[in-house]
Amino acid sequence: MDSPKGNPLLISPALSNTGTGSNETARERLLEGPFLGHLTGGRGGGREGQPRFEANLASTLKTLLFFTTLMILLPIGLYFFSKAYLFEGLLGMSTRDGYFYSAVLAVLAVHTVLALFVYAAWNEGARQGRAAKRD
Repeated sequence: MDSPKGNPLLISPALSNTGTGSNETARERLLEGPFLGHLTGGRGGGREGQPRFEANLASTLKTLLFFTTLMILLPIGLYFFSKAYLFEGLLGMSTRDGYFYSAVLAVLAVHTVLALFVYAAWNEGARQGRAAKRD
């Protein structure tokens, strides 16, 4: 079972630790590879590039979590708030009209959150690219 072919859990020989003669782990080789190498500082960026990669990952996950929460809470909250207080309460509309206009407002909120997410993701990618070019 020393060869990668003998282990059904290993998909690629590049991911295995066998046969390389070094103590380098599969994770380090992946981080230095062509797919993630630009995030970790390229070739030879294994350990010293990891904090930057993990900071980028943490920043991306925070952004994703923020917009996911916003996507869930804003349209639902805006729907019920606008129906009860704005359209039926303040403007005195019928219940049927309140349902319709508050649904339109909730849909507009969804589209706004999506547009803001795309804008934030685009700028985050550009910011990370500029940081990688400086290094």
